[in-house]
Amino acid sequence: MRKYIVAAALLLTQGVSLATDADTLVIVQKKCATATSLPNGGRAECNIISACPQTDNMQFNNSFATWLGETAKMLSMPDASSSLLLSSVEQMFYLNLKKEMASVTQSSKNQMPYNVAMDVEVRKMHEKKGFITFRQDWIYYSAQGSRSEIVRERTFLKTTGESPKWTDVILPKRRTQFNKAVIAALEPFFGVRDLDNLKSKLKNGDAVSYQNFPLPAEGPCFESAGLRIIYALDEIASSEVGHPSALIPYSSIMSCLTSYAKKQIK
Repeated sequence: MRKYIVAAALLLTQGVSLATDADTLVIVQKKCATATSLPNGGRAECNIISACPQTDNMQFNNSFATWLGETAKMLSMPDASSSLLLSSVEQMFYLNLKKEMASVTQSSKNQMPYNVAMDVEVRKMHEKKGFITFRQDWIYYSAQGSRSEIVRERTFLKTTGESPKWTDVILPKRRTQFNKAVIAALEPFFGVRDLDNLKSKLKNGDAVSYQNFPLPAEGPCFESAGLRIIYALDEIASSEVGHPSALIPYSSIMSCLTSYAKKQIK
């Protein structure tokens, strides 16, 4: 059984720097892979594919590293810090691996071979003069055989490292209209064609309407063609369905956007 964890980080010790103009952050591309045999006959792997920003802006750096550390905490990695750096990802994996191996050994006398792996991927999704959007994907199978998956995307303002909130992006008077666009974009994910059938797929679906449809806690993510929405596991639907997500074209919601949002995507 192959086991994965997807993680990410900020600072790179090796890699290739990419930049195009003064308004584009330097991005360091990092790839590495390590593997080791386990005493039980299994195998442990750590694979990293990461695109990370390089900047002297400490506010931005801290926000980015904190975002990554939050994800590691979501997967209950005991050696994950609240501010995660690439240089510590492999170390975190192998420290956690030792603890998992000890736990499995203590709980099972007839030890069966198992594999453990950590895969790391961070991607730049979109960039404009004032902001940059990144995505991280995490999947983890523990030595005990459990599986966890985290998918997150976030837009960071380059000057402050802060991320836009829904109240920054959507006009309050147009919230219902925006919700209709969100619902239409989510319907294909759930394999339905209207709100009534979508309700049956959601937690507390009977209480959902066009007026109060919940938006992701993660906040809006600016991509080139529209706003990306990604819900956390168990946020609006059973965790078994994964992360409900959709891309809402700007053309369908332009009248719902604040002047701040329009300025960002211009």
